[in-house]
Order: sequence, then C-alpha cells, then structure tokens
Amino acid sequence: MSLKACILGLLSLRSMTGYELKNTFDRSVAYNWSSSGTQIYTALKSLEQKGLVKSDLVVQESKPNKRVYQITPQGKAYLEEWLKTPMEFQFAKDEFLVRVFFTNHIDDSQALQILEQHLALMERQVQELQNIRARVTS
Repeated sequence: MSLKACILGLLSLRSMTGYELKNTFDRSVAYNWSSSGTQIYTALKSLEQKGLVKSDLVVQESKPNKRVYQITPQGKAYLEEWLKTPMEFQFAKDEFLVRVFFTNHIDDSQALQILEQHLALMERQVQELQNIRARVTS
C-alpha cells in the first residue's frame, strides 16, 4: 500500500494540518498500515512538490502558525487511478487459511464451524471499519 495514497485519501475527506493528518491516520488507516510522523511529513512534501496537494500557511496570533494541506484535482486523479490499479499478489500469513488447509482432520460439521466463526469475525471487522470511517469523516 502506498503511504502517499493513504495521505491523499485522508485529505480527500477534509483539509488538515500535518498534526491532524497524523492523528487521523492513527485513528483510521493505522489499523492496516503503519507510518511515523516523520514519514508522513516527508510524503506531504513530496506530494506538494508533485502538485498532488497544496498547502496554505495560516497565521495565528496566540499560537504558532500552522500549515493546512488539501488535495488538488491532480491528487484526486492520482488517488482514483491508484484505487483502480489492480493489486499485486501478496502472500499473507493467515491462521484461518492454515486451519482450512487442515480441516481434513476434523468432521465436516466442525469444519463448518470454523467457516462460520471466520464469517462472524469478518462481519465484525467490516462493522469496525465502518465505525472508524464514521469517526474520521464526522
């Protein structure tokens, strides 16, 4: 997964400072993709140099000035193209798949229980991802 695509995706939700972006990242995308604040700021600079984001300096009187980033039309096009690009094969370690591999050692009803448990876990994960998205976009 591309850190730049993650940043563009988050900035497509709303304009943010680097600090807000890191916090939003940590409360959403970090469940699936980790990154440090330094990596995010480096990626922001690169995205701005490529014209995929732009920033405005907001002058504040009682606080330090802040830089607010927003996605550009070119950034939206890049994000859309990234989303449409087929994913590359990645071999993942997955306990569920290992269990399925060895289900020949148990009867069919027990194997079915493994599948039903996994389905319930996946449904729970979908709900949690929907909750995360709702928190980030509100």
